[in-house]
Amino acid sequence: MKKSVSVVLGVGFVALFVSMVDWKGAAHFLRVLAPSRVALYSALILIAYGIGCARYRLIVGNRYSWRKTGYLYFLSKTGGSLTPGRIGDFSPFLVETYRHKEVLLAILLDKIIEFYLLLFFGFIGFLALRNLPAPLPLALILLFSAVTLVFLSLNRNGFWKRLDDSAQRGGTVPPGLMKRLLMKFTGMAEKASFEIRRMGPRYYLLPALAVVSYCISLIAVMLLLKAFSITMSPFLIAETIAVSGLIMILSLVPSGLGISEVTLLLIVEQYGVAREPFAAYCLTTRFLNLALLFVPYLAFGFLNRKAKDEPPCESCS
Repeated sequence: MKKSVSVVLGVGFVALFVSMVDWKGAAHFLRVLAPSRVALYSALILIAYGIGCARYRLIVGNRYSWRKTGYLYFLSKTGGSLTPGRIGDFSPFLVETYRHKEVLLAILLDKIIEFYLLLFFGFIGFLALRNLPAPLPLALILLFSAVTLVFLSLNRNGFWKRLDDSAQRGGTVPPGLMKRLLMKFTGMAEKASFEIRRMGPRYYLLPALAVVSYCISLIAVMLLLKAFSITMSPFLIAETIAVSGLIMILSLVPSGLGISEVTLLLIVEQYGVAREPFAAYCLTTRFLNLALLFVPYLAFGFLNRKAKDEPPCESCS
């Protein structure tokens, strides 16, 4: 049933997107697109992905070589791009090699940090574009930053372990379903908390690297938009990235196909962006982003098959 709904939604929104655009005009922007701009965009996105691999490496440590860590990262991201709600981010658990608590922690922390960044920068963009009185956006941004820092510190200090222990003692935790879920994952929270403590100060490098990766992606998007003669402020780009990311997380359609394009088209149109060049941009990024995931995924998969019997890397730095 869910699969049928997903197909109907996807086909419906793709058809709506097609009907909203003059494709003869959009084709012109695709024809004049400079290959050098595509190459620059691809290079920057691959650098951002490389930083993502480094984040995974910080968590899994020396359990895997860089090659296996790269395959883990791209397997997770490729699986997420092909499944509703990005549930495929957990696809590495289909591979026996990656069924370890460090892998679960890497995926969970990476998803949480990326989600926070989407909200944070999208929130900044939203506030900046609404011309609110200056003190209000500043106060809201500081509040959001404080909540984020508190979350990171609680997580670092074993908050989830204490919550799980409290559930086992029948202590003060949300009753009903939440308590049953916490009890079901007994031990997992403790292991995850131990791994976070084991990371030490490296834990705080994760959000720092994620911010760098986000900024590189933002620059890549801005440069590619200019190649389509589209001028958008960084605040509007941040808002569109946030909306697109949230649609991918919440949508029943893989990667929010169709839904994302229609929603973004309606948003940017309010700020004077023409439909045709933006539709051409959407098609280009849809294709490029999939290719930039699949090609490294296949490359790392090939390299790992060549070294199938490689033992865990105990001496990698």
